[in-house]
Amino acid sequence: MNRSESTIQGIADAKAQGTVWGRYGAVLAHRNRQDAKAFAESLRPLLLDLAKERPIGGPSLGPRPLARTLNEMGVSARNGGRWYPATVHRLLKRLGPSFKQECMQMRTAKLRKWGWVRSQNERPDG
Repeated sequence: MNRSESTIQGIADAKAQGTVWGRYGAVLAHRNRQDAKAFAESLRPLLLDLAKERPIGGPSLGPRPLARTLNEMGVSARNGGRWYPATVHRLLKRLGPSFKQECMQMRTAKLRKWGWVRSQNERPDG
């Protein structure tokens, strides 16, 4: 029996014993997703500080300017490399809508403090 035939026979025997093929890939994918989510959450305070410092009407906090800012600050991406707009986009996606809401609340609070936006309970003078 040559090597190919013995490999085929070994796989057939393993399947007959109930071995599930490709299962560990799913385990690794789940672990990688969890690690990526944890890394994104570790950057949440930094990103919120950047959003807080951003002047009203200033440059946006989109993926391109954030990638540039993170690279200038010397913050390494999850793999230890540089930030690109696509990696920032995935990071923001992992942070989810709660991050956007936090940024909007900070922005609204800043505008309210300057008197540019009324709170919901305030009535217009009339």
